[in-house]
Amino acid sequence: MTALVRFFLAELLKAKRTLALWLCLAAPAAVGATLFVLLLGRRSSLDWLSVQSTGMFMWSFFMLPISVTALAALMGQIEYGAGGWSYALISPQRKVATFAAKVLVTLLLVALMTTVALILVPVAGTLADLLKAGDQITGRLVPANLGAQGVKIFAASLALSVLQLWAALRFRSFVPALILGVAGTFVTVVAHASKYALAIPWALPVNAIGVDEARGSLAVTVGLTAGLVAFVLMILDLSRKEFL
Repeated sequence: MTALVRFFLAELLKAKRTLALWLCLAAPAAVGATLFVLLLGRRSSLDWLSVQSTGMFMWSFFMLPISVTALAALMGQIEYGAGGWSYALISPQRKVATFAAKVLVTLLLVALMTTVALILVPVAGTLADLLKAGDQITGRLVPANLGAQGVKIFAASLALSVLQLWAALRFRSFVPALILGVAGTFVTVVAHASKYALAIPWALPVNAIGVDEARGSLAVTVGLTAGLVAFVLMILDLSRKEFL
């Protein structure tokens, strides 16, 4: 456990030297800005529940899968770009700790992105409310409900996060991971409401916060379970790969 903590901190420091933290701010900021523009131009009354649902839908439906794709590619290129695998993978134990630490750092950054999105949704609504006098957002924001949506989105995104990181670490080029993420997001846009959507990792976050609570709970369960299975398979696969 001590070794894993040490490797986790090392991976965190590596990520800080990349554009990862900027991505964690820019991606949710794009959602917040888009929501603000939409609310400022609205022609009918809205309540806070609708504002919250719209903001989190935009985040989980498109921006989160694309952001995770970019984040995973960055995590992979940290080692490939600098030739860092030669030191990071000296021993089998070091391999497992390194890969596990990369997964943990990736998930931490995904959680950070989602948290920023949670914060910016009410900020966008409040600013639009202040600038659009005479047509205020009705009702009240329930932070606990918004937080619960964030937790569901993050939990359901475990599968896609691990799969994207696996692809980014498996191939020297970032192109295969990029293709995987773009293809997964495209399929989500087309089929997120179909009965097969729960078999698509990229579609699980948006389904986790749908109006059908049973479907949402299942999306969270599938995301967590598939993510753990993918993590084990990723460790087994990458531990046998020659990176040098």
